[in-house]
Amino acid sequence: MSQHVVITDATFPDVAAERQAAEAGGATFQRHSCKDPGEVAEAVRGADVVVVQFAPFTREAAQNMA
Repeated sequence: MSQHVVITDATFPDVAAERQAAEAGGATFQRHSCKDPGEVAEAVRGADVVVVQFAPFTREAAQNMA
């Protein structure tokens, strides 16, 4: 079963290294630009790994993870 990696938000313009590392390990990868808790909770649904910079990560978001 493949792992799913999600970046909820990032101020840096390029996540190529992160994408490459995730995909090299057999994971799927998504980058989002979440700003509020609802966006975060939806973006991380089913995720195994979540990288958060500033977006609000709530209990609801954690419960939506795999």
